[in-house]
Amino acid sequence: VATALAADDLDAAQAGAKQLAALPGAAAEDAARIASATDIDNARMAFGEVSRAVIAAVAADQGLAATLICYRCPMAKGYKKWLQKTDASMANPYMGEKMLQCGGKVALEP
Repeated sequence: VATALAADDLDAAQAGAKQLAALPGAAAEDAARIASATDIDNARMAFGEVSRAVIAAVAADQGLAATLICYRCPMAKGYKKWLQKTDASMANPYMGEKMLQCGGKVALEP
C-alpha cells in the first residue's frame, strides 16, 4: 500500500488495502477506508492510521523491527510515519511523486 501511494497509484493502493482489510486487528477498518477511498488524499489519511497500528506491532517485535526503517514526513496530515525495508530508497507515501524524498529516518517507536 505504501509503495502504491508513493507512486500515486490509487488503484494499486486500494487492491493492497483490500487484502489488509481482511486481516484481523486494529488496522482492518482503516484499510477498508483506503480500499473504498474516492481519492488519493483520503487514502493517504487512512494509510496513516494503518501505519500507526503496524508500527506499534512491529516495534514490539525486535526481530521484525531489525528488517525495517521507520520514516517520518513533517508535512503529512495526521499520522506522519511509515515503514520500509532496509534496502529500499525512501519513498514517501504521504506526498507521492511530488515530494517522494520528503522526510527522514526516525526511531521505530509508536
